[in-house]
Amino acid sequence: MSYFVAAGTSIPVFDPAKTGFAAEFAWWMAKCAALAYEDKAFIAYALEQAGFDEVTFFDTVGTQGYLTRHPGMAGKDAFAVLAFRGTENDWTDILSDLDFIKRKVSDKGYRAHGGFVMALKNVWGTSFGPDWKGRIRVSWYGAPGVSDAIARFKGEVPLYFTGHSLGAAIATLAAHLWRPRAVYTFGSPRVADTELADLMNGQMASRCEIYRVVNSTDVVPRVPLPLGFKHIGNFVYFTRGGRLLIGRDALLAALLEMLREMFGVFSRWLPYWLCRWISPRLFTNHRISEYVRKLEVELPRTTTTNLK
Repeated sequence: MSYFVAAGTSIPVFDPAKTGFAAEFAWWMAKCAALAYEDKAFIAYALEQAGFDEVTFFDTVGTQGYLTRHPGMAGKDAFAVLAFRGTENDWTDILSDLDFIKRKVSDKGYRAHGGFVMALKNVWGTSFGPDWKGRIRVSWYGAPGVSDAIARFKGEVPLYFTGHSLGAAIATLAAHLWRPRAVYTFGSPRVADTELADLMNGQMASRCEIYRVVNSTDVVPRVPLPLGFKHIGNFVYFTRGGRLLIGRDALLAALLEMLREMFGVFSRWLPYWLCRWISPRLFTNHRISEYVRKLEVELPRTTTTNLK
């Protein structure tokens, strides 16, 4: 059975012509983000089963992920996905999460969480980027990486970035260096300083859709504290019961559920039946499998079953 299946035997159609938040896009991105935690052989096998025709892996100083291309589903256009792996029980990843010193993301001077910046730079590579329109011949020496792999597409394939946890933070910063069609992140911590966050939430938002999906009281999106750090992207929220909310309703629900969760931390002095009802889920809600599970409920009925 293919890794990319939902509701038993079907696979949602991915249509790059669509814009705005779509549950099928979010499901595909969540599955790709979850797949980044697997070994390379399994990743390649799962992608092939779903119809992807190429994959490039990257793995440097603890930062891992892959770039993959799909020729198109059910007559739709081709697309490519860049997925970053999240935090593992590895000192390199843990130190990346704990390095709060702000560092420059690019030569333009914008700053972000130092650990996330370094994790991205470990694998970013040397491509000059997509925005240069000059005629002068430009050369750059250094180790190739993700940007060089992306450059091979020459802008002919729409790109989608994704990641979970640490991978979500790296995917968000990567969108500042190379603007994709859209970014879907899951359980992302706060990433950047106010200047960069305001830029990406404002000026860049019209050219790159960023959706920050949070599963109820997942604790990771609450860190680091909002003291010089801000979130990036449109807020998409799953309530404890699995209801999908976007915008102001999402913000209000997130606040109320977090207050309930804090109360639940002290529930061991309460009757068992009440403790069970308000049991804390600060950490279990962070699992990428929980994001995938809730997204499957939101999938549209239109699917294809042309699995290999």
